[in-house]
Amino acid sequence: MWLVKPFVNELSPFITLLFNASFCDGIFPPSLKCAVVTPALKKPTLDPSDTKNYRPISNLTFISKLLECIVLNQLNVCLQQFNLLPGLQSAYIHCHSTETAMLKVLSNAFVAADTGQAKLLDVLDLTAAYDTVDHAILIERLRLTFIVVDSALHWMTSYLTCRMQYVRYRGEVSTTTHVYCGVPQGSVLGSVLFLLYVADVIELVKECGLIPHAFADDLQIYGHSVSADTQELVAHMTTCIEQVCCWMASNRLHLNLIMTELIWLSSPHCTNLLSTSPIHLFGTVIQPSQSVQDF
Repeated sequence: MWLVKPFVNELSPFITLLFNASFCDGIFPPSLKCAVVTPALKKPTLDPSDTKNYRPISNLTFISKLLECIVLNQLNVCLQQFNLLPGLQSAYIHCHSTETAMLKVLSNAFVAADTGQAKLLDVLDLTAAYDTVDHAILIERLRLTFIVVDSALHWMTSYLTCRMQYVRYRGEVSTTTHVYCGVPQGSVLGSVLFLLYVADVIELVKECGLIPHAFADDLQIYGHSVSADTQELVAHMTTCIEQVCCWMASNRLHLNLIMTELIWLSSPHCTNLLSTSPIHLFGTVIQPSQSVQDF
């Protein structure tokens, strides 16, 4: 980047030729497919000696990111024109953020409390979500659901396949390996492709009669009921999460039931009337908590 900036006028015609050739041929340049993965601790309080506490951030060349930006702009135009963006997903969408997602979830809880109802909120957690995306399933979903076809589909296929990476940590470098699944964390397109990959799970929750709201790989499911029907709502929530878990498994994703949290939200006078029954899912018992961390 430091070399290109001073000579941008001289280099931009060559970069333009490279990008146009990439689009015409439907090929993402192989030289731009290798990522340098830098492990980043998810939270400062986590144990740095445990590899599960790290997020693998892919450092890519700025030329590849610039090319991805052009593709992302064209993809967004298509998705908006045909109204294909998930309506209850707040990540990487204009005018949506963690703040708007939290306001949506909380405002629904306040409305439910004002009408004498209680809200059961389940916060789901995915394990290494971005790293387990199946390329074949994603490509087919782009073609069938999001009308990415012809040379655009060929380009996406080329972008996802035959990628390579190596890890750099504290001055040490690993050997270079092939990447057979996942979308690069730290890329421009990776996050949006993941949203399109999991868009169907939002519709699945709605078909179960509950309300979903997602932010990237975080999924919240909630429903409302009067105090006398909270036990029924727990059973309804259990069935829904079971279906979500099966959908995740069929799409090569893994729902971390141990990290899944459950909480009741209601007015103070309804608290003693709420069900304290846990949710039983595939041998895991999820007890209602007094507080949860959301988004």
